[in-house]
Amino acid sequence: MCMKRWFRLIGAACFMVAVSLLLWVCGYDGRLQFNKGLVSLCCFGVAYRWLPETFRHWKQDRRRFFYSYGISVFLALTEMMGLWLWRKENTDLALNGAMAVIVLFFCVWILAALLEPFFYWLSGWNFLEKGMRVSLPKIFFFSWMVFTAAYVPCLLAFYPGLYAYDMSWQWQQFLGYGYTTHHPLIHTVFASWLIELGNQIFGDYQKGLFLHSVVQMLIMTGSMAFAMTFLVKWKVPKNIWIGIGCFFAFFPFFPVLGISTTKDTVFGCLFLMTFVCICDMEIQKQLYKGWKMAAFVILAILACLFRNNMVYGLALMEIGLFMIVVWRIHRKKVIKPLAGVCAVIAVVIVGSHLGFAGLENTFHALKGSKAEMLSLPMQQMARAYVRHTDELDEEDRVEMERFFEKDWLTRYRYYLSDPVKKGMNMELVGDEPAEFLKLWARLGKQFPSEYIEAPLYNTFGLWYLGGDSSCYMEYKMTISFDEKHHVELQSKLPAAQSYYSWFQDQNLHRYLPGVSMIFYTSFYLWLILLCGWYLLVQKRYTYLFGTVFLLAYGATLVFGPCILPRYCLGLMVSAPVLAAVTFIKQKEM
Repeated sequence: MCMKRWFRLIGAACFMVAVSLLLWVCGYDGRLQFNKGLVSLCCFGVAYRWLPETFRHWKQDRRRFFYSYGISVFLALTEMMGLWLWRKENTDLALNGAMAVIVLFFCVWILAALLEPFFYWLSGWNFLEKGMRVSLPKIFFFSWMVFTAAYVPCLLAFYPGLYAYDMSWQWQQFLGYGYTTHHPLIHTVFASWLIELGNQIFGDYQKGLFLHSVVQMLIMTGSMAFAMTFLVKWKVPKNIWIGIGCFFAFFPFFPVLGISTTKDTVFGCLFLMTFVCICDMEIQKQLYKGWKMAAFVILAILACLFRNNMVYGLALMEIGLFMIVVWRIHRKKVIKPLAGVCAVIAVVIVGSHLGFAGLENTFHALKGSKAEMLSLPMQQMARAYVRHTDELDEEDRVEMERFFEKDWLTRYRYYLSDPVKKGMNMELVGDEPAEFLKLWARLGKQFPSEYIEAPLYNTFGLWYLGGDSSCYMEYKMTISFDEKHHVELQSKLPAAQSYYSWFQDQNLHRYLPGVSMIFYTSFYLWLILLCGWYLLVQKRYTYLFGTVFLLAYGATLVFGPCILPRYCLGLMVSAPVLAAVTFIKQKEM
């Protein structure tokens, strides 16, 4: 007994020291106050109370313990690494170099031990099922009506809609300036046609934009009603069903995106419906047949046409499943279900490429710039250039300024590649790809730490729960490209406009501690990851297809210019549905 008490005392002391070291590495001035204050003793007491639970779990169930401690380590690592990187980039106080990394990794293993009891408890958790016996069509139309009513104030607040993002460029293409594949052709035509149709019917472009906003809002609320209907079909508990419905109705980012002229809104709706169908097939434990399968394939292809990221995500998922099929063949196990899934994904990928080619030929579209695909390497090179200009070889500096305009290089932002992208000479990169690649490799060899940190910073929104720029939303109108095609904001509810516009990074951190986390995209990636982890612990492997689908799409965002809610909309609306499917007892579904 005495020995166990000594272990608890040593463990609690290590926890207290780890917190102190974390404050030191991140450059917080309050480390001295922490070390000599009551807060440090509170940390000691918490650790002394809960660390024995971790050791008890080790003895009780080794498999469950390793899963629980593993995800605890991963969470602690990402949060501490994210905090340290943010402090290092935005202040001069954080410790730099190898010592900081060593200390952080020491802290990770200690702090993770205190998280383990929570995940151990979560790994054995299931919702109890009571079920809801109601008409599914009635649920759909009731949900659709409620969501639409909840979104109307936002529509009136930003009347006639939010003409933002890339719509100005896309609208000009529709008017005859020449199509390019930089933006999805199907969205360019869909959105521009609605605005022009509204102008023809009602006589001005204000009402044309309003027509677009209404139609897109109805698509968004309809897709959410579609998800709610299936939640009832799967007999999700009533309180969970209502909670997800409230999230869909009142989370402020959703109605704002619902009336914004961005391709991501319609894509997010199609993505959600595709994901719901995948979950439905998981629960039924069989693929759709007949017209249902045809409808599913068409739905998935449409989603790909609205955003080609999904094609890459499906390709990544296909590769993973194919490797599992080969492994099962080698082990002489049944492969029919997996082979069927692979076949469906292959059909969707082929159909999507045929759709891309058909649209490109129909509208005689030129190929879009490939600069978007080079976001990560250009961020790595720009970071090395900006932070080590004086250390660069003269030859490398001249080469950098050939491939990038110097003025744009100096506008480098760690969370966004657009400033550097605007100054990139893509014509020269296309003419001299080998020289560009050699320059990239030379800078990487000279400044490896910058090449490691650049993608970490650029993808904060995927893994760092502390939040940064990944809650950014457009609340202002883009300037019209000419007087004839002019639209402007004419709010009918200024108070509501102020309410929706309030949800920005500074306000969220300052006034919504803790709750602010749900406004950052990383929260939803972690929720998806947590669901996958839970299914692995529970050995419910047949339910992993939906999780893999979401994570595969999330992986494609790593190579994008930044991480924003509009890029992650499909993940944000799908994550609650995945959680409901994950944490309901399998036998009850």
